[in-house]
Amino acid sequence: MGCQPQVALGDYLTFSICTHDPDTGELAPADAAPPYRIYEDETATPILTGTMAALDAPTTTGFYTERILCSAANEFEEEKSYTIYIEAEVDGDTGGIAFSFTVQPFGSSTAQVWGHIPRTLTQTSAEIQAALEGSRITIHRGDDLSVTLTGLGNLAGRTELWYTAKKAEGHTDLRAVIQITESGGLVRILQAAAETAANGSITVDDEDDGDVTIALVAVETAKLSPGQRLAYDIQMLKGGEILTLTESTIKVTADVTRAVTA
Repeated sequence: MGCQPQVALGDYLTFSICTHDPDTGELAPADAAPPYRIYEDETATPILTGTMAALDAPTTTGFYTERILCSAANEFEEEKSYTIYIEAEVDGDTGGIAFSFTVQPFGSSTAQVWGHIPRTLTQTSAEIQAALEGSRITIHRGDDLSVTLTGLGNLAGRTELWYTAKKAEGHTDLRAVIQITESGGLVRILQAAAETAANGSITVDDEDDGDVTIALVAVETAKLSPGQRLAYDIQMLKGGEILTLTESTIKVTADVTRAVTA
């Protein structure tokens, strides 16, 4: 059982435990799948929770593992320390164990390769309004979304704008949870081609300053899963160059009323 001591941002981390009979000390399966909680530093609220799964049973006994993606979308940050707390119950008795690891900067792992073409990054300071806190967007499932970002830089001479949200930065655009373009509207939703392009839009409010509004109608946000944390960016094609204007994360929260029509 164990956990690697460090992982690069954007890489996967695997941890494991073995459960034992509290009376005999022999290997024994847990009464239920062991739950885990992952904390950043000493913050009391976990950033990630779940349950572990038995691996290679019945060849192994009481052997459980879990694999997590340590990405910005899952709220992991570079140069931070994290603790995994795991509980397991065997024959009605509960035991626990904790592992610690650190997240290193993206690119510190030799296995990481940039999945996009070379580009010039021009990420500028943006004032975020509407459903944003800082640069993080909160999408309430089943609500119309309208988010205005200002101060992204001069947009004159552009060929295209993209707004893309994914579960992991390394995913291809075909796996985008949301993708909207200025020219084509809503292109993808939940990793599939959108049925109605008009349900999403990017509107340029001020071309010189770089003010844009991202919109997605309620019938589309209703398809999202509460608790999802996504990475997003806005990119521009201008003069043959791809420019990243801003990037951050999205949190999807649950609605109470599920109606999307009057």
